[in-house]
Amino acid sequence: MPEVLVREQAVAETKWFGYRFMSPLAATMLFAELYREILKRHVRAQQDVERAQQVRGLAFDLFDAPSRVLTEVWNARLRADEMGIPYQLLIEFGLDFASRRKWQNPPRPGQVFGTENSRWAWFVKLEQFLDGRFEACIRELSDLPQYRAESYRGLQSQMDLRDYLFEELRSTTQPWAMMLQSYCLVHRYLPVSVAIGAVPKQMRRNVISSIRSDVAQGHLVVAPVERLPLVSFVPACFGLPVPRSSGCNGCPFAVQCEKSSGIVGETMNLRHGTLSPLQDQRDQTRKEGQRRRTSRHRARKGGCMPYSSPSI
Repeated sequence: MPEVLVREQAVAETKWFGYRFMSPLAATMLFAELYREILKRHVRAQQDVERAQQVRGLAFDLFDAPSRVLTEVWNARLRADEMGIPYQLLIEFGLDFASRRKWQNPPRPGQVFGTENSRWAWFVKLEQFLDGRFEACIRELSDLPQYRAESYRGLQSQMDLRDYLFEELRSTTQPWAMMLQSYCLVHRYLPVSVAIGAVPKQMRRNVISSIRSDVAQGHLVVAPVERLPLVSFVPACFGLPVPRSSGCNGCPFAVQCEKSSGIVGETMNLRHGTLSPLQDQRDQTRKEGQRRRTSRHRARKGGCMPYSSPSI
């Protein structure tokens, strides 16, 4: 649907770093998979093992055809991307929040954001829940070679991660040498020449000496060097049939993206006569329903005779 595609384009630059090289479909499938896994774990902890084995959460054929549940999952994933939260943290918190508020059943994907009445409490508790939990998610990015120093191409997602990590370094209470070893050598998110700028000048010599000592003693296990094909760097919004935004101007894939989105639009129009067949079908169904209701109303109104007093 057009409005969903526009949202997908917008969240390409706000979603958590781990999803910025995924297509919207791949990201939604990951969200559904994590929801199933975390729901089972939640039921096992809150109820019992036998009950957890019976819980599915979502049907395994969810992505075979359009459905109300698929729309719910897709929109929930989009909201997570708009907030920039890793999916597993959002789902874990949503289930825990509902459990603490004595919900009778665990929340569905669209309900992990709480209710209208609990909106303020939900945000307050979420902030408390997330404190300190992003570090594990940062470590998981080491499985994405797109963010390693040898893969740096000046892409917006890569620059955003570097800015994020640099701010983390500036505010860290952990030992400088340990943090630089992690970010610069083990995971290679940042070059040492950039990261050292976050260290106070009077401490830089000692930090570098400590890192060199650990390297010489073989204490570090570094991520492997992987040379990636160009397609690995395609952003999540690539090929969406929507008008270009301001964020497209500096994208190195802008020309190929525009061509691909044109092909997508032409293919949809050839096959279905429209860019959004599902939306058009729903609009048509809604209009037909409105016409039927109007016809019934007019029929009832036409069948009513005006009331008159009996003759005396």
